[in-house]
Parts: sequence; C-alpha cells; structure tokens
Amino acid sequence: MSEAVLYQSVLQKLGQLSPQNLAELDAFLAVLVKKQTKGAVTNEQPLLDQYFGAWKDWDDEEFQDFLDHTKEVRKDLFFTREVDL
Repeated sequence: MSEAVLYQSVLQKLGQLSPQNLAELDAFLAVLVKKQTKGAVTNEQPLLDQYFGAWKDWDDEEFQDFLDHTKEVRKDLFFTREVDL
C-alpha cells in the first residue's frame, strides 16, 4: 500500500470516529510518537555499546579510578612535554 493510500485510509477512519473516542486516539498517538522517538535513540545504543562496552559493567568506584588515572596520564603528558619557541 502506498503512503498516499495509507494516509487517506487513516484519515477516512479518523472521520468515522465519534468525538468521545478522540481523547483515546490522542493518547494512543502520543504513545506511538514516543515509541518512535525512543526507537530512534535505541537504534544508536548498540553502536554505543560497541565502543563503551568495556566499562559498562564496572562499579562506580572502579570507573572513577579509571577516570582519575586517565586524567593523571593526560595531565602528565601535557605538563611534561617540552615546547620549542
């Protein structure tokens, strides 16, 4: 079914609804929109897991130690290099 035909079909069915059902329809459409938006973010998650999966199971203390070590190494690399002027 083409998008235009599907769109027309949806509009035709909307026209058949009683005003009492519009609130329920609005809530349902809100759920669909939220699901679609959430799905877009979820599609990126496996890619993030591929890069960040190494420490996703670490506890907070272990992760903080890793960050502290990384900061220290970067600081040492920056402050100990010689600059020729």
